[in-house]
Amino acid sequence: MSDERPSTPKPTETELEAPGDDRVVSERIQGPQTSAVADERYVAPPIGTLRETLYKLPGSREQVPATEATRAELRSVTATTVLMDRSGAEAITAERVQMEQSGAKSIDTKSAQLDHSGVVALGSEHTVLLHSSAVQVVAEEVRVTNSTLGWLTTERATLENSRVLLFVGTAEGDIRPVFTPRTAAIAGAAAGVVLAVLSLGFRARGRR
Repeated sequence: MSDERPSTPKPTETELEAPGDDRVVSERIQGPQTSAVADERYVAPPIGTLRETLYKLPGSREQVPATEATRAELRSVTATTVLMDRSGAEAITAERVQMEQSGAKSIDTKSAQLDHSGVVALGSEHTVLLHSSAVQVVAEEVRVTNSTLGWLTTERATLENSRVLLFVGTAEGDIRPVFTPRTAAIAGAAAGVVLAVLSLGFRARGRR
């Protein structure tokens, strides 16, 4: 018999934990626990990856540290720059956010770019939406292309082939909001009149 012991396999890149960084705070959503597998050599595949990388600033050669999530489900992410690919998060706080085929409940950032992604509430200085959707966006400057927004509040917006339900601000391009503050007020007043008339009708019927 040989006294040589089998070498321990080195962890793959996806099995390595992301290095610590004071600027990055993230919390994963734990997946369901699976029962023990009879074969001890079996290793369950990782649920997404979260790692530190470098991001090249647009129009510049400067590279900055970034937190990159791929196929990951996160509760909260706080970082200087966040890059998300086919991932989801409940809350993101960062200076820059770039999302592709991803989603988030809330984003608080200076600059955001969403491509084929979705967000419930987004607050930023500069926002770009490409083939994306958002329930509420509040930003100083917005560029929207082939996207759908529920409520958009901005100082300056450029829209192309996009739809906005309620718009507040100044826009360039083809924008046909379903409601503006004025039309929303008129619609609300009209709805109040209709409800009042219906209420009177029901009361009159009830007296008979």
